[in-house]
Amino acid sequence: MYLLDSSTNKRKEINKNKISIYLCGPTVYNHIHIGNLRPIVTFDVLHRYLKFLKKEVIFIHNITDIDDKIVNGAKIEQIDELEFSNIYTQKYYEILEKTNILKMITPKVSENLNEMLNFIDELYKKGYAYKLDDGIYFDVSKFKDYGQVSNNDVNNLESNVRVENNKGKHNSNDFVLWKNKTEGKTWDSKFGKGRPGWHTECVVLINKYIKDTVTIHGGGIDLRFPHHENENAQFQALYNKPLANTWMHVGHLMIDNEKMSKSLGNFILVKDILDKWGSNSVRWFFYQTRYQKPLNYNLENMESSQNLIDKIFYELNKAKSYLLLNSKLDEKEYLDDEKIKHFDDDLNFPNIISSIQKDTKSISNLIREKKWDELNKVRNQVVTTLNILGIIYKDEFNEKIIQTLKEWNKYVINKDFESADKLRKILLEKKII
Repeated sequence: MYLLDSSTNKRKEINKNKISIYLCGPTVYNHIHIGNLRPIVTFDVLHRYLKFLKKEVIFIHNITDIDDKIVNGAKIEQIDELEFSNIYTQKYYEILEKTNILKMITPKVSENLNEMLNFIDELYKKGYAYKLDDGIYFDVSKFKDYGQVSNNDVNNLESNVRVENNKGKHNSNDFVLWKNKTEGKTWDSKFGKGRPGWHTECVVLINKYIKDTVTIHGGGIDLRFPHHENENAQFQALYNKPLANTWMHVGHLMIDNEKMSKSLGNFILVKDILDKWGSNSVRWFFYQTRYQKPLNYNLENMESSQNLIDKIFYELNKAKSYLLLNSKLDEKEYLDDEKIKHFDDDLNFPNIISSIQKDTKSISNLIREKKWDELNKVRNQVVTTLNILGIIYKDEFNEKIIQTLKEWNKYVINKDFESADKLRKILLEKKII
């Protein structure tokens, strides 16, 4: 398959048998909003498709359970910081389960402090870092390729709000590796009591769990600079090789055509939208455009997603009913060349969605024409595609319903239409004919 590398804007072939993936995870000081969910769902589809291709995949997704926002939240709640962050870590795990995300390795920052301190010490010893009164900083000027991930000239880059604003920094884009702190949860180190810098956490976890350049790394587009730029600078400074072979960045989620974010106060929590719409509709909504592009959230789009999912499930159920009645049901994984082409094309969600709708529209005609083998193939293909998209399809075919279906069919064959109509009402309510 091919992915668009956002650092070069060129397509890269993903053809190894062993694939490593790193997706930046949440800082667990609150519930996540739907904008946070879009990259997770996108990478989950990538994970599922690679497994369908029989690739060996290692997927790392960190949990940042140490942060100033966590310290502030714990102080308000008057509980220990790690106890506070664990509450939202568990809430996050619940969201992953409810949205049908495949299992990943989810290391916590608090459980990997020694590795982070050793990593920072190596950078300091090799001259890539320097001390200030409030911590240890990475010296961007010592790394000649700074700007390659965000594809920007270093002279045109501006400091981000998450870069510590210390007037003693050598350069405006220098970033903190270790923050000296006296308030909140701190750890002892040779640099003083404190906490690790955000940009160091992810690169250390990649180094620990993958031990090499990661095949695919990414997250939301807002992480491209400075977070991913700074991760890469540290790794490449120490090991003289890029942090990632391919960078994937997922576009913003918009609400009323404005970027959704907690800072703007226009966010919708995932837990709330799942209660209203369910996982299938939320995931289907994400697939309406290429993953790199902005996507606008509104009620009309969600209603459309839910209606389309219901229609697809109804067609799949009808297909199964007639395949059962004609002893042609053979359920197995299957994708034709067209579907594979769409997945291979940088997860071309719009084309994948269009092909599903095209297949389901053909089901009624195939039933009418009694083309059972073709019908079985189409149904298997749609179900397989939905599985890769993480859409949960559960049919209603228990033993009682199957027996009712067979009795209805017998009445139809025997032209006992009065009896058939009574059973037909039951089957129509179950949406299986």
